[in-house]
Amino acid sequence: MALYDLENLTRTKKIIIFAASILLILCLMYLNMMTVKALGSDMPFIFFYFIPAGMTAWYIGRNPGLFVSLLSGTALFAAGYKAGIDKTTLLFYIWSGTAGLIFCGAFTILLSALRHELKTQRQFAMEDFLTKASNSRAFYNYAGIEINRIKRYKKPLTIAYLDLDNFKKVNDTKGHLEGDRLLTVIVRVFRNTIRLTDAVARLGGDEFVLLLPEMPPESAPAFME
Repeated sequence: MALYDLENLTRTKKIIIFAASILLILCLMYLNMMTVKALGSDMPFIFFYFIPAGMTAWYIGRNPGLFVSLLSGTALFAAGYKAGIDKTTLLFYIWSGTAGLIFCGAFTILLSALRHELKTQRQFAMEDFLTKASNSRAFYNYAGIEINRIKRYKKPLTIAYLDLDNFKKVNDTKGHLEGDRLLTVIVRVFRNTIRLTDAVARLGGDEFVLLLPEMPPESAPAFME
């Protein structure tokens, strides 16, 4: 289990955010129509459509964000066209909707790229570069969360420290590249053995730690064997 994945939104939450974005577009379209009727212009409303598009791109992803951007551009066109008195200005409404689509789409792409970059940097900051196990910073963060949780719900928690015996001999006799390969194999074995709710972290060198939530002390020895 990668510790930095804990903040990922569930499918249900993503659906709620997407539905909220659609509802917000409908509300904006109505307000947009009222503004066009009152002021004869909808230009200020282009920027309000950035909100649902940006929210979708940030929390769900680029493609859903672009879809919401398309809906925003369509809503911008429809609001201006429906509220317009002079139907000969159709080209203006088309331009308005197209501009909204382009601006929202560009904003969505930039925002999703920023989100991806931040997520990548966060992943690197919480991940051991060699084995891809969690690093010590991620372990201590997650351990603190789990310790507070088990105190509240009165659940057991097992923390196992592992040191690879004679690992230095591998580096000395077969080289550091073979030693690095062995470390990655060890982490792969850990991940294939532990549960999805467990975590493995590399503290440094050949030192590893396993965090095993809700594992009672009487079950831990057999599990570790």
